[in-house]
Order: sequence, then C-alpha cells, then structure tokens
Amino acid sequence: MKPSVISFFPLLLLITACLPISANSYQGVITFYKSPAFALWYNKAEDCAIKNKLTLNPTNDPALADIALYYGTSPTGEQKPVYQIGSSSLSIVTNQKDAPLLSQEEVAKLFLSRTSETYQVWVFPGEDDIQRSFEDFFLDGQRVSPNTRLALTTEKMLQGLLSSEPSIGFLPSELVPPTMKTIFVIENIPLLAVSPQPPSGELALFTQCLQK
Repeated sequence: MKPSVISFFPLLLLITACLPISANSYQGVITFYKSPAFALWYNKAEDCAIKNKLTLNPTNDPALADIALYYGTSPTGEQKPVYQIGSSSLSIVTNQKDAPLLSQEEVAKLFLSRTSETYQVWVFPGEDDIQRSFEDFFLDGQRVSPNTRLALTTEKMLQGLLSSEPSIGFLPSELVPPTMKTIFVIENIPLLAVSPQPPSGELALFTQCLQK
C-alpha cells in the first residue's frame, strides 16, 4: 500500500510569475536567509547565485535579508511580496518498517497524546516552519503534547528517528532515508521567497531563477 497522501491547504498568497527588471543597488551581493527547513537538501539558491554571477551573504535574521526562503508559510504576518518558487511534500515517518499506514486523525492523536506506548514522538520548535506546516494541517490550533521529544534541526530529527527506540516524526520528503517507513504524506507544500519590497534588478533575476 502507498502512504496516505493529501494536498496541503490552499495557499492564499500573492504569487507573482513576472518580476520587474530595473536598475539595482545590490552590486552583486544578495543578503539571503534560508530557514532551517531547507538545510541538507535545497541548493537551488546557491546554483542561481552562480548562474547570475551573484554572491550570497547569508544571515540568520530574516529581517535583514533582501530575500528570505520559507517552507509552507511565511511567519512575517506583514504584507510583503511573496513568490512561490517551488513545492515540496511533508512525510510522517517512523523507524518501524512494519508500521501500518495512518489516517490524518490517527497521526494527530499520536502527537496530541500525553502518553504513547507505541512511539517516541519527535517534533520541531514551535517557530520552525516545518512545525507550523505540520500543525496547520493536523492539529487545528491545538498544541502538541509536552511529552514529545524536541529536534532543533532536520539533522537532529533524522538522528532521533534513526535511534533504536521506536520513533515517529516528520521531515521534508527529500530528506527521508530509505530505512524509514512513510505512513502519511502531505503533498504540495509551497516553497516561498519573501522580499521587503518587489524585487528589481539583480534580485529580480535571482528570484526568477528560483521560480524556474
């Protein structure tokens, strides 16, 4: 059987395909933020920088970025230009190869329960965009159980799921190793680029490259 697959909630965002190309003030350097959700698998930004002869100046503060990448939803809450640059899927996975496929309600119950005799349950911090995508789809405003284990990064989530304990968690599907059993999939999660203002010049070229 294939794991359950359900599309992500509709995206109510300004998604723009055509960007203005005009004079710019970036001088070949783009200050760039990439959320931790993209770690270990998303290299298109670096490829686009090379293609357009740009230098990426990484920052850990999205407020300082000329462009910031997010997985699923933008946390800014502001009316900034938002562009879809791709899509991904979120896989609910376990290290138990004989685990059954689960329904949406069964997945939610595992992450809300204060006791689980079946799995060690792993989640990300509440502000992480992978976590927000998971909660938006499954939990309907409820909070995960305080008995869950916390993984600060996708690398830590992988380490937790690869432990000897029966474990369950979630990852961008691009990161799921073949040793994991996928028991549910959320499809069509948008990958987003957010700018303080409509991109122009070199930043517009860079954003267009991300959208291809």
